Amino acid sequence: MNNIFILSCIITLSLGWTVTLGNQCKCSDYVFQNDCVLAYVYGCIWNDASSTCSNLKCSDYIVDCPIATTLCAYNPPTDTCGTFSSCSSLSGTSVQACAIQNIHCTWVSGSNCADFNCSKFSTSNCPQECQKTQTACVDYQCQTLSMKQCAEVEAFTIYPICKVAGPTTCRSFVCTDFTTQDDCFVAYNSGKTIQPCVWSTTCVDAQGPTGYTAATCFTSTLGQYRWSSSSATSGSCEQCTGGGNGSYGMLLQVLFAIILLLV
Repeated sequence: MNNIFILSCIITLSLGWTVTLGNQCKCSDYVFQNDCVLAYVYGCIWNDASSTCSNLKCSDYIVDCPIATTLCAYNPPTDTCGTFSSCSSLSGTSVQACAIQNIHCTWVSGSNCADFNCSKFSTSNCPQECQKTQTACVDYQCQTLSMKQCAEVEAFTIYPICKVAGPTTCRSFVCTDFTTQDDCFVAYNSGKTIQPCVWSTTCVDAQGPTGYTAATCFTSTLGQYRWSSSSATSGSCEQCTGGGNGSYGMLLQVLFAIILLLV
C-alpha cells in the first residue's frame, strides 16, 4: 500500500495536477463572495442581505443575458431575458441570430439554433474558439497548425491557446510560458482538461489545490474548485461536485467571459 501511495505521488509530481472541466459548483456552494461574483458566467449572483450565493433569475439580467451558461436566452423582439431548455428550442436562421440569444448556441441549418460545437461550423464561419482547417472547423490542435496559423492564434485570441515554440513547432501554451503573475492562472491542455498554474517567482504547474488562496482558487480552476470559507484568511481550496458539461468551444467562451470579469 505504501509503495502504491509513493508511486502515485511520484506520478503526480512528474505529470503535474490537471483539472477536468464540467464540475463547477452549484451557486449555493460558493460561500466566498468573490467566487460568486466570478461565477456570474455560470448564472450565480451574490445576495448582500443574506450573504449567500444563489441562482440568478434570467429576468435580473440586463445587458449580459446571452452569456448566462445554458440558463438564459435573450429575446430580441421583446428585449427581455428568459429561461430556455436547449439551443434547439430557439428560433434562428444564422449564426449571429442564435449567438445573440445565447453565446453557447449556434446555427447549422433550418430555422432553429443548435448547441455550440466546433464541428458544427463550416470553414466559412468557424469562430475564434475553434480551429479552421482546409476542410473543417475543429477543436484546437496546436500541433497541426502551420506556423502562420499558430502565430495568428497566439496573437489574436483573447487568451493564448497555441504558441510558436520554434521554427517548425506549434504547441499548446504551458504555465511556464506566462511571464507575469497576472497571466499566471491556467493553461489549456486539450479537450476539457486544464493545467492550473501557480506563481512562485515564475509561473509553474500547480501540484494541487493546497497552494491556492481565496483570490486564486476559482480563477485557476475556472470554478471547478471553490474557497471553503466566507473569509479570505481561513479555509481551503476544495473541489466541486457539480454535474456541468460543455464542449471545448463552450468552455473557451466561459474562460473568455471570466477574463473579461477580471479586467
